[in-house]
Amino acid sequence: REFEAVYVLPVRALQADRYDSLREATLATAIVNECSGIAPANYDYCRAHVHETLKHPTTLLLLDGLDEDGQTDISEKLLREAYHGKHKLLLLSRAYGIQKARSLKGV
Repeated sequence: REFEAVYVLPVRALQADRYDSLREATLATAIVNECSGIAPANYDYCRAHVHETLKHPTTLLLLDGLDEDGQTDISEKLLREAYHGKHKLLLLSRAYGIQKARSLKGV
């Protein structure tokens, strides 16, 4: 089976300093923030599109660097959003970082 969308997101992108009053802390925002070259006029459209694709099991979200998580409230919220979405999820971590994934409820 093929995926219609694949997003690769470094876990370090889930840190609180990446968000402000104009950019709410959601997975869709984090994904769009990591894209380069998005014109400001297209930002909201891209974020809405990503948000919609995350509702489908034909979307793969790859979170890279779970061992790099700074464990802020923002990252915890976004990790939980990633775990409980309808999309498929692949977590990448160095072996010593796997305890972080296991410690989160619902995994």
